[in-house]
Amino acid sequence: MDDYRDYLLENLKKMFEGQVLTDVTLQVGEVRIDCHRNVLAAASPYFRAMFINPVIEREADIIEIHNIPSHILNPVVTYIYSGNITLNNENVQDFLMTATMLELTYLIECCANYMMREVCKENCVEMFTFASHFACSKLKQHTKKFILDKFSDIFPDENLFELEIDDFEELIASDDISVEHEEIIFDAIKKWRDRKDSRFCLFPRLFKHVRLPLVSDEYFKTNIEQENFIVNDPVCADILSKFRKFNLTDSSVSSQTKQDYFGINAKPRHGMFNRNMIIFSGGTVDKNGRSLTAFDPITLKNYIGIKPHPTFDFKYKIDFYQLVTTADNSLYFIGGIFYDDHHFEDAGQALSEVYKYDSKVVCWERKTDMSKPRCCLSAAVLDNTVFVIGGKSKYPRGPPLDSVEFYDVENDIWNSLSSVPIGIYNHASAVVDGAILVFGGRDEDEDYLDTVLRYDIQKDFWTLVSTQMNKPRAQLCAFPYKSRIYLVGGITMHENILTTAIYDPSMNKWTYGENFPEERKITSAGSHDGIIYVCGGVRHLGLSGRRSRLVESRDLYKYDIEKNKWSKVVKLVQYSNTQSIACCVLNTKYLDESEYVSSP
Repeated sequence: MDDYRDYLLENLKKMFEGQVLTDVTLQVGEVRIDCHRNVLAAASPYFRAMFINPVIEREADIIEIHNIPSHILNPVVTYIYSGNITLNNENVQDFLMTATMLELTYLIECCANYMMREVCKENCVEMFTFASHFACSKLKQHTKKFILDKFSDIFPDENLFELEIDDFEELIASDDISVEHEEIIFDAIKKWRDRKDSRFCLFPRLFKHVRLPLVSDEYFKTNIEQENFIVNDPVCADILSKFRKFNLTDSSVSSQTKQDYFGINAKPRHGMFNRNMIIFSGGTVDKNGRSLTAFDPITLKNYIGIKPHPTFDFKYKIDFYQLVTTADNSLYFIGGIFYDDHHFEDAGQALSEVYKYDSKVVCWERKTDMSKPRCCLSAAVLDNTVFVIGGKSKYPRGPPLDSVEFYDVENDIWNSLSSVPIGIYNHASAVVDGAILVFGGRDEDEDYLDTVLRYDIQKDFWTLVSTQMNKPRAQLCAFPYKSRIYLVGGITMHENILTTAIYDPSMNKWTYGENFPEERKITSAGSHDGIIYVCGGVRHLGLSGRRSRLVESRDLYKYDIEKNKWSKVVKLVQYSNTQSIACCVLNTKYLDESEYVSSP
């Protein structure tokens, strides 16, 4: 059947190109194209209704079409006969506009799919407006979802406040809008109102969508309750009156009952469930699976996204991977090696797999593999680019790698860069001021290194920096903050490193912060907003009359960079591990909250 359809379509196209049996002419301006009535009618209800209309002459018809660009006519007619069209950012809006007017359903779908792939922060509002104007519901819903998901980031875009009342109201009324505070909604409404004098009369219509119970008391008193325009408007004043009665109602009455009675909406917006989490991952009971658990260092609550492997099952436990977060808050799991492959093999094969976490579907999405398998690697992030450096393809025996590659997040592509001067593994790296700095690690002779290497990203060039760390070390962590790099953890041949080392690349100088307060091997740390988090570590547990043994701690410490102070956060993070951690914003609506709340 498919072959016959292709055969028929191909012959119709040939008849069009050879102008065989054409019986109608389409005209746009000076452009005329001879076509077949039946083909146009089959493709479009617009033409079907036109040809059925008895008023139209059936001989030598010329149909003049207005309001579409003349250069669009020929490729649109060609699409009708062939199903093929070339879209780009310059022509897709013209094609969608024409397809909508001519009711070419499949071309509308084709244009909408193309535009949906091109949506970004810079053009989403414009596309939303365009889709709304031309009633392209698929594109409108997609761009609406994009705007709602990133509303706080899009808020500075002036185009947002050029939206017509219906479209703007559709956004700010939504439960799904991603804002951490309701005050952002009120600020957006005021900014929209102040754009044009004619909009002041529309303000009450939007003000009713502000969820006053979610606004802080201080903000309400300062910015809402004393706003003359609100107090003097009867509709707004009535809303304030109901809100005050809502607050004064006996607390024994359920919140939902009060909301229904007074017509007050107190439902949190989607973004109010976003929390900056400390993320843990590793293996699961599936070879191709990756776990995900999270800890909120503010509320001290523990969460599960994807269950980790059972503690007694090491078959799919993964070691020596990297967990990183890019600037757009995307979380990636990179490389590693299965526990069995390096505990029961002299030279187990590392993994080249890369996964991206989809927080809404709650799963890891497989992305393009690295060009080489890697474990014991380092990963550094610059905006939305991930650089991976060195590591081992086989572990424990096997030479360290000197290769470097970077991941283009947008295009899901890995590209190679100039190699590190030496093969290296169990090192740390961080990006600062357009350069990647690599610290310590171990070389092919298994020596611990005290070196600092610098990679100029623009020049694709490596240099050995004329400085050394105070002690050689491996398995350390490095974090950039205000043009300096903070090093924590790691080991030497004979000791665990507790020093907090601070490197200033511009001065090529070292300073030192407060030491970590407990003796242990630290290999897992993450950072966010001037705070470095260290989860657990490996330490010696001594029992009276018995030989000490190594145990893995699962407590959590934090280092406040500005205060130069270590402090203990909790005694136990329920689902933690000491492999690799990252800090990432996740929405608790998509996670399972544990009944266990960690204690300080």
